[in-house]
Amino acid sequence: QLMSDYKLKDKGIQANTEHTSAISTISYEVENALYNGLNTDQINIQLREFQKDGKFPSNLQLVEAFYDPKTSLSGVAFKDTTTGRVTIGMAGTNLDNGVIEKIKDLGADASIAFNGPASSANYFSQGNQFIANLKEKYPIEAITGHSKGGRDVVVLGVAHNIPTIITY
Repeated sequence: QLMSDYKLKDKGIQANTEHTSAISTISYEVENALYNGLNTDQINIQLREFQKDGKFPSNLQLVEAFYDPKTSLSGVAFKDTTTGRVTIGMAGTNLDNGVIEKIKDLGADASIAFNGPASSANYFSQGNQFIANLKEKYPIEAITGHSKGGRDVVVLGVAHNIPTIITY
């Protein structure tokens, strides 16, 4: 399989799925796509197919995404096309990207357990930069994540004064 052949997996999201839940869920697949060499435009093409098939809310548009290969921290930013506001989603421990990435995620989990989270930690440097860049372009409405991503969004959401923090 060529790197650019990655296909987003259907995770059961529907057109009417509540937006923070949809974003939190799709963040794992966007991370997988970035890990496999797709860019934001290529991911958006697949998301539009999901939207046409009623498998993703039609008002959500992926505007930016990042993946940090050093820490395996990743994030997505979706703009609500009806309000112009952006919701950030962070993937949690992702067991889909092979042994090395799984070890990075589990290592991050262990580091948090022993050291506690701090937004200034090197682990968060790419996340801090991602949010700072987004705030220059868009009004940020919310940040959301599941599992380890939920802990990440609390730390980053508080550090960046994001008004709504939703964890799953």
